Amino acid sequence: MRYAALILLFTIIGCSKSETNNTNSNSIVGKWIKTSYLADPGDGSGTWQQDNSGTNYIIFHEDSSAESNSNPYFGTLKSYHILSDSTLTLVYSDGTIFPHMYKVEGNTLTLMGGCIEACGSKYSRVPGVY
Repeated sequence: MRYAALILLFTIIGCSKSETNNTNSNSIVGKWIKTSYLADPGDGSGTWQQDNSGTNYIIFHEDSSAESNSNPYFGTLKSYHILSDSTLTLVYSDGTIFPHMYKVEGNTLTLMGGCIEACGSKYSRVPGVY
């Protein structure tokens, strides 16, 4: 009986190993596919438009490096820095740094900012890609 209790205890301890931070549903870490973008002519009348290409993505790695194929204007996306629970900066290879407001709700990431007029993008998390 004592040995059975010890085996059960070791099994419970071994199986309760915590997940790494990247599996947290509120984490920005992972690959995201762009699903829509905010198109605004500069007068505040913008609307969200579907991005049905399925090819535009952004990847946030745990080490603060980043990749993207959806903003070629400033060179390659190089890294990101979380400033608060709603603000981050994106750093491009040409040295350009843009602040963005962000929000993770379930499997949706919304990035706002980086433009003179109102602009933003919504992304859907790619499951299992970190």
